[in-house]
Amino acid sequence: MEVSGKNPCDVRPFYWKQGLDPQEGHRPALMPNRQEAADGMDITWDVPVTMRDGVKVYVDVFRPTGATGKQPIIFTFSPYGKHGPKTFDIFPGADVPKGWVSKYAVWESIDPVVWTRKGYAVINGDSRGSWGSEGDLEIFSAQESRDGHDCIEWAGTLPWSNGKVGMIGVSYLSIVQWGIAATNPPHLAGFVPWEGFTDFYRDYTHHGGIPETKFLYFTQWSCRCGVNLVEDLIANNKAHPLLDDYHRSKCAFANLAKITTPTYVVADWGDHGMHTRGTLNGFTGISSKEKWLEVHGRKKWRYFFEEESVRRQEAFFQKYLKGEPSEIDGYPKVRLEIRDRAYVGEFRDEKEWPLARTKCVKKYIDTKARALVDTPPTSITIASYNSEVQDDCVHFYLDFDKDTELTGSMNLRLWVSSDGADDMDLFVQLDKIDCENKVTPYVAFSMIDDGPLV
Repeated sequence: MEVSGKNPCDVRPFYWKQGLDPQEGHRPALMPNRQEAADGMDITWDVPVTMRDGVKVYVDVFRPTGATGKQPIIFTFSPYGKHGPKTFDIFPGADVPKGWVSKYAVWESIDPVVWTRKGYAVINGDSRGSWGSEGDLEIFSAQESRDGHDCIEWAGTLPWSNGKVGMIGVSYLSIVQWGIAATNPPHLAGFVPWEGFTDFYRDYTHHGGIPETKFLYFTQWSCRCGVNLVEDLIANNKAHPLLDDYHRSKCAFANLAKITTPTYVVADWGDHGMHTRGTLNGFTGISSKEKWLEVHGRKKWRYFFEEESVRRQEAFFQKYLKGEPSEIDGYPKVRLEIRDRAYVGEFRDEKEWPLARTKCVKKYIDTKARALVDTPPTSITIASYNSEVQDDCVHFYLDFDKDTELTGSMNLRLWVSSDGADDMDLFVQLDKIDCENKVTPYVAFSMIDDGPLV
């Protein structure tokens, strides 16, 4: 439904729906400032934090038991629910072993048990309008960024805080970091956006100009719980099929240059339909003098929790939140996994991204030969397929006579037509064919072991 007078991005139409009762979503009733000592932590549940407009959002605070002195804080913010879920079973193939994440961890973020032992406090917040937090829930919004700013400033001035707050998290918990960082909270000392995006329209809802028709529904499902109104993401994207102020209101891309905070950015090669492009653009677009980029070819959730990844996360926070020397001073500014196939590849240190030594090569499609060739064909030929048959397509081959590395961006320009239609969506896939004429598998979308190269 469209609710009159509720138009946060000043674009019409804007649709809302009534949020699902948080208790139906298995969220316990709010018990503000309830305290508990457990698993080496002093926990305060459901702490109200007042935003600049008077709205209260609720956070959980985890501190090392018996901690003395001032502590650095790691902050997360999302509408997924600070109470859970704690299992990756809803995503078969994620390969995160049971027991890697405790019952205190927010979905797609760090485990407070692990990080309080390292001397950090962890604060997890439910964004405005989600679960027990007051207000209405607008997804990926500028309001969410302002609220994140206010939470960081509240956290940074707590009596036991050392005044340095960091952010970390995957996907939504990464995306929101870009928007918050662009507001430049004075107490934000560093952030780790781990595979998110920076352009709501181009990276997510209309990747390549094609309307997203599946994961959008998962986002709506994930952001449905709240005591008031929640954004009807499906209706709003149907009402705004083209890039307009609705999409721009959710886009951190235009504000990336405002970001000057130290940043450790992580992307993966296998998430092209969601996270890869936007994360790389985030790294290149920010103005931070101290920034690192890591790009891997593994499954993002498992990789996030692996011991080596946690060690690198801690090295970043040790320097920027604790103010202590750490091994990050010896890290390369760019670290890339050069993949051969799924789970086979080597990490290589680089000085910049994109790689300055990249050699761009132009190839032409020869529809008659079904190949990519060095010179434009001299005659007009046609390659066609039946779009009404699932997985029907046309293949064009390029043979390599020497070892070749493809690391960077690609562009494709096509002339196409469709019988009986005035529009079409094209999905372009790159596969690596081995010497036995078999398709080489690659990790894709955090759950797939036999995906395409791109």
